[in-house]
Amino acid sequence: KIVSFKGVKQVHQVKSAESTSVTTCCFIGAHGVVIPAVMIFPRKYYESNMALNAFPGTLGLANSKGYMTKEIFVDVMKHFVKCSNSSKENPTLLLIDNVETHLSVNAINFARENEITLFTFSAHCTHKLQPLDVGIFGPFKSYYDNAINNWMMNNPGVPVTIYHVAGFMQEALSKAAIPVNIIDSFEKPGI
Repeated sequence: KIVSFKGVKQVHQVKSAESTSVTTCCFIGAHGVVIPAVMIFPRKYYESNMALNAFPGTLGLANSKGYMTKEIFVDVMKHFVKCSNSSKENPTLLLIDNVETHLSVNAINFARENEITLFTFSAHCTHKLQPLDVGIFGPFKSYYDNAINNWMMNNPGVPVTIYHVAGFMQEALSKAAIPVNIIDSFEKPGI
């Protein structure tokens, strides 16, 4: 693999065509199962080709900045209920970050109605307590970066856009979120 030619003092890398964010909300169970994610794209309207090559069942949403909002989080919760079958007969514990968008009255009421117990992590503690931060997201980021770099090497001159993100995410998550890593990630913080 050639990184640069001999004598070259600066190595340049092709960058993305867009400098926007796509927010991804992952659901991963302590028993080693990955529920299809929710991806929020930075567009006014969602187009089905934005989640091209994503895991089957991935929910695609859009808003102008691609960020999580209180309103979108209720849609995220609906997706979670659909995929997890949370109900009175099958109550669920959902571990979430303690951020404003996750704690709206509508989200809390929806959780109660669907037998979801919300457990939030204190600010600045997630790197030690949140299972996905402890053991999944580190490897995920490495695999994600590798997926992008490999794609750029195989597609010279073609810019990376938001339409590629779902495929990169699927590739990285399928390598990082394997059952043994997931179970270990929940055991490390004692959950």
